[in-house]
Amino acid sequence: MPNFSYKAKNKNGEIVTGEMVGVSENAIGEALINLGVFPFMIEEIKEDEKQAKEISSKKVNILNFTRQLYTLVRSGVPISKALKSLEISTQELELKKLFKDIRASLDNGYELHIALQKHTQIFNKFYVNMIRIGELTGRLEQVLLELYDFLQFEAEMRKKAKSAIRYPAILLSVMAIAFSIIMLLVIPVFADVYKGFNSELPWPTKVLI
Repeated sequence: MPNFSYKAKNKNGEIVTGEMVGVSENAIGEALINLGVFPFMIEEIKEDEKQAKEISSKKVNILNFTRQLYTLVRSGVPISKALKSLEISTQELELKKLFKDIRASLDNGYELHIALQKHTQIFNKFYVNMIRIGELTGRLEQVLLELYDFLQFEAEMRKKAKSAIRYPAILLSVMAIAFSIIMLLVIPVFADVYKGFNSELPWPTKVLI
C-alpha cells in the first residue's frame, strides 16, 4: 500500500504531522478523524522520496532492537519513553533515526504496530502482526520475548547453515582449481607426447585433448 504524509490539527488546535500507510487519501483522512485529528493536507509519498527517507535495514540489528525494547517494556517504562531512552543511549545513527521516527508516530496517536509498519524494509509482516496481537491482547511483553527468541533461533540456524555449506564449497573450489590446472597445464604436455607416437589415439583421449 502507498505511504502518505499529512498535516492535521488536533482538538487543541495544534498542528501535527506524520505519515500513514493506506489505500487512498480518503482512507487516510477517515483514519485520522477516527484518531481525533482533522487533516488539512494529505499527500502520497512518491517511491523515490520514500527510498530517500527509508532507514537502511542492513544497519539496524532487529534482534538487538527487540531485546532492548523488551527489557524496557518489562521494567514498566511506557513505550514512548522507552524509545526515547534507547534513542539517547544508542551510538548507531540508523537506530537513532528509527527510534525517533517510531516515537514520533506514537506521540501522534498511532499504535506501535502501525508505527513499525511504516518501516517495511526492517519489520516484515510477521513481526508487525505479532506486535499487533501483543497490543490487542495486552501481552506485548510476552510477544516481544517470543519474537526475540524466534529471531535468535533464526540467526543461529542461518549461522549453522552457512557453516554446513562452507566445507563443501571449499572442497568444490579446490577440485575446480585442480581440474583447471590439469586441463590447462598437464593435458597439453601429454598431447605433445602423444603426437610423437604417430598412432591412432582412442576417441576418449581425443575428446579429452
